[in-house]
Amino acid sequence: MAESPPSYDDSNLSGDAIVSLSRREPYVLEPPLILDHELHTSISMPALSHGQPTTEHSFTIGSTKGIPWLIVHLRSRAVAPESLPLYYGHDTIRGDVTLELQEGMKLKAIVLKYCCKVAYNGTILEAVHDVWRGEAGATFKLLPQGRHVIPIEFPIPYETSHPQEPGKSITLPPTFVEGGGSDVNISYTLSISVQRGGLQASKKVTLGVCYFPRSVHSTPQKARLLASRHVIDLLGPELDPLGWRTLPPVNLGRAAFHTRKVNTEYTLALAEPTSYMIGGTIPVFLTVRSPDARALESIAFDDKDVVVRLRRLVEVGPPGSEGKVSAAFIENIGNATFWPYELNSRAPEEGTRMLQGEIIIPRETVPSFTWMNISLRYDVILRPPTKFSPPRVAYGVSEFDLKPVRSVKVVIAVDSLNTLITCLPQRLRRYIPSRC
Repeated sequence: MAESPPSYDDSNLSGDAIVSLSRREPYVLEPPLILDHELHTSISMPALSHGQPTTEHSFTIGSTKGIPWLIVHLRSRAVAPESLPLYYGHDTIRGDVTLELQEGMKLKAIVLKYCCKVAYNGTILEAVHDVWRGEAGATFKLLPQGRHVIPIEFPIPYETSHPQEPGKSITLPPTFVEGGGSDVNISYTLSISVQRGGLQASKKVTLGVCYFPRSVHSTPQKARLLASRHVIDLLGPELDPLGWRTLPPVNLGRAAFHTRKVNTEYTLALAEPTSYMIGGTIPVFLTVRSPDARALESIAFDDKDVVVRLRRLVEVGPPGSEGKVSAAFIENIGNATFWPYELNSRAPEEGTRMLQGEIIIPRETVPSFTWMNISLRYDVILRPPTKFSPPRVAYGVSEFDLKPVRSVKVVIAVDSLNTLITCLPQRLRRYIPSRC
């Protein structure tokens, strides 16, 4: 049985309904939303849908008898109806307002309001759109008993006035809320207000929405495109040097059999260009060299020893500043998984092992962005082995994560210009050991 839309009791004197900004459940009646106040600070980011906005969201207000008379339908890119509505830059919010009237109603207007609020800067956008309004000069229109459907079509603004430079425009930032004591908060709200004539109170539904400016990652090299098209293995750096960004090698001490340390050289490479899509993967390649054959074999099949991670960094400058950092927040959001590389046309050099791998980018990841004094960026890091010298840990982040031996900046985008790039992990995951 399909789940019925959330409903609101019309007996509430405030006449307003606000949907939780973190998830659409539970739906509760609260006082009218005041945008000068702090909003909910624990937004749960929805997974991305890379197609057209087709997911249906429904919100209702019921009468004193529990009969829904106001139903708002919205279509968005969210994967599931219970998630927050999700939109990209240049999208159009489409849906309808349905009035199920048990008796006639005096209607003045139906108004949509779309707002963006940023910590330190207050409300930076307040766009108002008439979904429906009566004829000029008329106080109201009398709607007869029955069903009335009014379509919604609202192009989402891409820019707004610069908060600190009058006369200039600035691109709107993505929805973003950082926890852990941070004040970073970028939130969007959408409200539909039904304004009634006479002494009847207006009714309003207010909900949080997620917004991502449209960004695309760069087109990969031809060899990677062909591998994705034909679902075949990627060529490594030795066969496709232009398709990989190879970092300088680094020598690290590594524990061998819990009795001694051996010098081991690691070379990390990332697939070019270093721009990737949310929900996709970051192909990585690791070359390990060591004079100790037994230790080399152990290293090549012990993916828990050397860690390659996708790291997320939030940098915040003082209010009104750009390019200055007063606080930074770091979080690891993904680990690389490795398996033996079997495409080498030549026998591996003595004392060398080659591993191919990937980092899966979570679908709830927020794309890279810089907006005034707020910056969200990502990098892939190489951590040293930790068996004999475990790192100190502070605030859930280890010393090695704060100061990795190698790192490379990557860009995370919401979409791809090339439909050949799949969001699924590589076919080579069949080589992953069962313990992973």
